[in-house]
Amino acid sequence: MSKKGETAQLSAFVAFSDGATVDKAGSAAWVSQNPGVATVSSSGMLTAVEDGHSVITATFQNVAGSMSVQVDLPTAPAH
Repeated sequence: MSKKGETAQLSAFVAFSDGATVDKAGSAAWVSQNPGVATVSSSGMLTAVEDGHSVITATFQNVAGSMSVQVDLPTAPAH
């Protein structure tokens, strides 16, 4: 992500024993390891806050999956 306030909708796909795959983003519990860098809403909407790295975790029915997020905001040009 490269803009402060930039957003991205995350998915949390769950594979069931019958082979069906369903996005449970709205039912998962979302957590950002570093909300000073990136926040994530209860529906899985990721928002860039500041430069840095965070790990985002989605948990659904006691099964968790994580992903890394890097926020690289552009630096202001020198005057």
